[in-house]
Amino acid sequence: MKTILIISGGTESIFGIKRAKELGYFVVVTDGDPNAPGFKYADDCILASTYDIEDTLKKVIKYDEVKRKINGVICIASDVPKTVAAISSYFNLISVPIETARICSDKYEMKKFFRLKNIPVPWFKEISSFEDLKNYVLNSNSQFVIKPVDSRGARGVLKITNKSDLADSYNYSLSFSNLGKVILEKFISGPQLSTESIIINKKIFHVAFADRNYEFLERFSPNIIENGGQLPSQLSPKIIKKTGILLEKVSKALNIENGILKGDIVIKKNEPLVIEVAPRLSGGYFSTHEIPMSTGVDLLGLALKQAMGELDKGIVVKPLKKNAIVQRYWFTNEGIVKRIDNIGRFSKLLNVEYLDIRVKIGDKIGPINSHPSRAGVVITSGLNIEKAKNLAEKIVKDLKIIVEK
Repeated sequence: MKTILIISGGTESIFGIKRAKELGYFVVVTDGDPNAPGFKYADDCILASTYDIEDTLKKVIKYDEVKRKINGVICIASDVPKTVAAISSYFNLISVPIETARICSDKYEMKKFFRLKNIPVPWFKEISSFEDLKNYVLNSNSQFVIKPVDSRGARGVLKITNKSDLADSYNYSLSFSNLGKVILEKFISGPQLSTESIIINKKIFHVAFADRNYEFLERFSPNIIENGGQLPSQLSPKIIKKTGILLEKVSKALNIENGILKGDIVIKKNEPLVIEVAPRLSGGYFSTHEIPMSTGVDLLGLALKQAMGELDKGIVVKPLKKNAIVQRYWFTNEGIVKRIDNIGRFSKLLNVEYLDIRVKIGDKIGPINSHPSRAGVVITSGLNIEKAKNLAEKIVKDLKIIVEK
């Protein structure tokens, strides 16, 4: 039995662990949390922080020498491509190059690289100090986004203007950067896409294009919090085609011969611009749930087989169907969770594909300032996007999480 190493034992990794076992692999999971949810589903575990590349590599080498040979490595819904690339490079496994992972792990380096390769991105600048930020923002009437170059899950990401408290915004965003660096970008108000593609033997296959939902920009301002999305995308086929061509250019520039490319794209005057990409499977239940539900493509299975060197290099990957799938989240007020109403009623409804309330009675709820702040998620299907959307939004409204201060 071959052994696959999955970097991160977070909640969403469980679906990948289960799929890997269905494929007949022995699954080893690494995580720095001894209580990582994925550990209880794995065949074996290694205790090491997913972000500590040296410690993870050292322990994996020892595991390979003493216990079992590692045949493949992957991360699922976890932003650790540098750790995956380091391990795959050492063991000569299939993954993206170390340099690709490095570029994609620093938002400033990524944007700078794309500009060099003539890949369209929103205007950006690395901010070296508070004075630097003031010089650019105070002298402009534009809207900007300030974000840490190395954070994830919308942590430290703020929409700002020359009317904002720039000192507070700068210090807040900077506090989420381990590298101590932030980047300033022009805010583009056009529609946004989440994309997922798989590259096989240098050929890119676009699996999914989903419309991102930012209906609560004002509610959570200055934080930028996404409230799910829907697929297939309702944008024009022409825009989708342009986005696909752009992603192909990105994959070639990044020298990805085999791997996954997750993209965040914004549309400006009918032209796609790259906000950022990641050489890994996406989180937020996109790769694990929404893609197979909507397209019929077993992206997890394909990625796992590819990591193990067992994917037919002549395979053609394309959506098998176009089911309407919508995802929405619960947002609560600050306080203590006192009651959760109607969860049993809605979780078994027809067209409710997945429902998870992440909080429990007694939990203390803080401010909504990043994606981990969301209290629950529901994924629905329907005859069309509108029907699936109406169902998802009705469930979020009627399944009440009662919070008291």
